[in-house]
Amino acid sequence: MNKVLRVISVLVLLFCLVLIRAFEDYLFYDPLLYYFEGSHLTASFPSLDVLGLLGSYTFRYSLNALLSLAILKTSFPKNSFFKTVAFFYFLAFLILMLLFFTCVVFKIPIGNLLLFYIRRFIIQPVFILLLFPLLYMLKKGYRFDDL
Repeated sequence: MNKVLRVISVLVLLFCLVLIRAFEDYLFYDPLLYYFEGSHLTASFPSLDVLGLLGSYTFRYSLNALLSLAILKTSFPKNSFFKTVAFFYFLAFLILMLLFFTCVVFKIPIGNLLLFYIRRFIIQPVFILLLFPLLYMLKKGYRFDDL
């Protein structure tokens, strides 16, 4: 794939990520969206359909992860770390969902801020902001054992 076609592909994939964010109200069940937008410090925690929320977050994370992986694979087609990056996304999903739903189901009083940030990592494609520079540095031959 030539460079121009790869850049266009990455831009289209980024636009798809923007569309997921733009239509999140219509595509996903997320009562916490309005809770954290409003006065979450004074309002009571909303009642949740835990299975619906689990399905919605799984679907959203999967869409974001697949698009992010496609961006990374398009940007770095010869990268030998693709399986590792895909495994990282899977492992991060398991850990984040376990933490999030443990806090929600057992109503652990740890404060809303931790719940907000765990949720943010689940519903937003944050990991691409970390992995893209890492893969770029690996492509350029940067050695991390020199640190």
